[in-house]
Amino acid sequence: MIKIFSTALIICLALGLGGCSNPNNAEGIKPTEAQKELVELLQSDYEIPVIAKTFPDTLWIYLPLKESFFQLKTSDSKSTIIKEVQTSQVINFLEAKAQEKDLIIDYDIGPMRSYPKDLGYSSAYTEKFQRMQQNILQGISRVYANVEETDDNQYAETIAGDRSFKDAKKNKTHKDLVRSFIPSKNIPSFAVLIFADIITGIELKVTFHIGDLLRAQHDQGFYEEYSRRFIYDQPRGDKSIIGDTTGDHIQYKDLSWHQFLAQQIQSRVNFKYTQSKFPPSDNPKAEIIEIIAQTLAGYSFEDFDQFVLTDLVKDSSETIPFTDITSLIKKHLGKSSKGRLVEINFGY
Repeated sequence: MIKIFSTALIICLALGLGGCSNPNNAEGIKPTEAQKELVELLQSDYEIPVIAKTFPDTLWIYLPLKESFFQLKTSDSKSTIIKEVQTSQVINFLEAKAQEKDLIIDYDIGPMRSYPKDLGYSSAYTEKFQRMQQNILQGISRVYANVEETDDNQYAETIAGDRSFKDAKKNKTHKDLVRSFIPSKNIPSFAVLIFADIITGIELKVTFHIGDLLRAQHDQGFYEEYSRRFIYDQPRGDKSIIGDTTGDHIQYKDLSWHQFLAQQIQSRVNFKYTQSKFPPSDNPKAEIIEIIAQTLAGYSFEDFDQFVLTDLVKDSSETIPFTDITSLIKKHLGKSSKGRLVEINFGY
């Protein structure tokens, strides 16, 4: 198992529990045997009790905790403030959302002067929390040990006794023929994990593509790209979270590819301006367009019609047709190719 567990919170699954008492929540579907197995596995092997819900394309899993998943740690260096101004590009506002087949991005990004400071401590996730994440990922890998790609970015349970061919075209023709006679169950495309500290009312939400998780199990060259594809929302607090052991406060829904990619593009822009080793330029529009192309290339996704970018500083909008960035997408295809996952068998 490669080093995918140390970076974060990741997960998947859902077991549609009936009778959600929140009238604003969409109803899930009947849980599959694989989903039931995962919930049972997490409880029996790792003592991680979860509440989960499933939709046709999205798995939700809610993990209520009676302790904080954050901790403050003393850093090795002493508290210092450097009296030397630094200017950097920062995000003051950023929102990306999908409206049918349009991607709408509003942003306020510009230069800011600051004086670096080290307060002598940092925040981090607790070791117990990180172990819990690792165990959940291992559980998912065990349950979805035998899957294969049916269409772009879609996976299904492997048909028992079927074979695969090295030639991609021959393999696809064969698989399509077999599945026309023996249907297999698709696994969901997306997973949403919510960790909730129900004592203080703080929760953390993570969204990811299950195919990315499965690919990372066997493709070590994918690790850096893989780590950027996970969407980590900022922790949020709400009184409705306090004491919620059933996940009643959550607004469940089934994600579409357009919605998922909008979220990932926003996440990647945030990464570029806060964590990237390569500082962004002073042209935020160009940076955003580059990230859009890179993200879509990673999934070979071509179903957006246009991109509407609004610069809140300049109070101006620009509509960019999808066809205007196809050459930029092609440039990234070789760099962030999603690869081919014909069959995965972890041997559990």
